[in-house]
Amino acid sequence: MSLIDTHCHLSDPAFDGDREAVLERAWAAGLSAVVEVADTEENWAKARNLAEHPSGRVWWAVGFHPYVADRFEAATITRLKEALRHPRAVAVGEIGLDYFKHCAVPRPRQREVFESLARCGVEEGKPLILHCRESSPDSIEAWTDMLSILDRIFPSSQCRSLKVCHPGESRGPGPNADSVKPFQTLDTGFRRYDGLSERHCPNATAPVPGVAHCFQGTSEIGRRLVDMGFFLGIDAPVTYPKAESLRAVLRGLPLESLVLETDSPYLPPQARRGGRNEPSFLPAVGEAVARDRGVPTETVARATTSNAGRLYNFFSPGVPPFGKGG
Repeated sequence: MSLIDTHCHLSDPAFDGDREAVLERAWAAGLSAVVEVADTEENWAKARNLAEHPSGRVWWAVGFHPYVADRFEAATITRLKEALRHPRAVAVGEIGLDYFKHCAVPRPRQREVFESLARCGVEEGKPLILHCRESSPDSIEAWTDMLSILDRIFPSSQCRSLKVCHPGESRGPGPNADSVKPFQTLDTGFRRYDGLSERHCPNATAPVPGVAHCFQGTSEIGRRLVDMGFFLGIDAPVTYPKAESLRAVLRGLPLESLVLETDSPYLPPQARRGGRNEPSFLPAVGEAVARDRGVPTETVARATTSNAGRLYNFFSPGVPPFGKGG
């Protein structure tokens, strides 16, 4: 069984004492790859260095968390574009809006910076990793504002409903009306379709817009994101006994729209609560999703791993292969 941790923070000081051992435990637990998310400019170099790990299984994302949006300047975009030229940089994020009381950056400034960063990601052909935190459990203000911005960046004419094609299934009318080619098996255990970038059917040619990190929104918000082509990142809160409302939302969304993440060192699974999270705990998230849907764990692992490959376009010609350094 192969899994991908699509969002972790292994550059965090919490891992300074055993970072290499943490990665070894991840591989032993069945992970084929991890994506290191640098959420502030100060962390970009650390994440880039980690992505050059000799295992060839680490990628990184170049982010600018809303907590530091007040540090944004015009030159930030230039530096971000330069960072994205690294061969193992696969996304822009995390970026977004944080309306919780601990974020001191004014909301208008957060929205302005988020839109600038998101447009940069689109221009550079990189998916976005969205951070969206509400002021309270009952609020949808942050998501309302974020979706309004995303609607400007991804006009409705460009939005495509999530429809993952399966081997032998027609892509529909148009220039890509041929049948989908069969799975190919890579030496890493990954299984994929030819042309991972063709995420949507029919006639899909644009890259995946991104992923909603640690998604805990409503059913309506989830469906809207999926309709726009975004994946939804699922973390360990799905394992918490009191998270039935989250599990109910996820049950109503297609498995083809989900990816798994740990957000390490944060959000450990239920059995590890109170301690440090790490990528080797990701199977607990997959098992919880499978149990809730009444499907084999392998089904969830296979689907979410394929989804992660499409999200980050791991198999495009410009991305270094697994098993080789960056």
